[in-house]
Amino acid sequence: MARLPAERYSRSANARDLRVPVARRELPRSRCGPRYACAVAKKKQNVRARTEVRELARKREKLYEARSKLALLEPGGSPERPLELVSSSLVEVRAEAEPCLRCGESARCEEHTALATGHGVLRVAHLRCPRCAAKRLLYFRILPSALH
Repeated sequence: MARLPAERYSRSANARDLRVPVARRELPRSRCGPRYACAVAKKKQNVRARTEVRELARKREKLYEARSKLALLEPGGSPERPLELVSSSLVEVRAEAEPCLRCGESARCEEHTALATGHGVLRVAHLRCPRCAAKRLLYFRILPSALH
């Protein structure tokens, strides 16, 4: 026979040898179960300001990573999907029109270079955000001009 903890048995002299269990106090039942009363009684701890700042920073970083992954799938995000332009003079103008993925401010084009790939000659715009210093690359293909 398994022994129950001593707190569950009465301490009276008559019942000491018989080990008669003491009746438990009934807690009010609710939809959440019998432990609901205990959960409500606990106080919520105050969250420190630094903890909140760190949580927000983690959420922003996750959002930035998700936006970066989506930007790779958009036109101009990779050499497989370049944006098409009619002139190379439009590369910097079009690149600076793209917002920063981290903060949303318009990014600045530091330089644009020509890159020979298996997909032809592409122009690569190197962007940097002036506000948060996030870097990004945009790929462009210059369409051949049609002769009249």
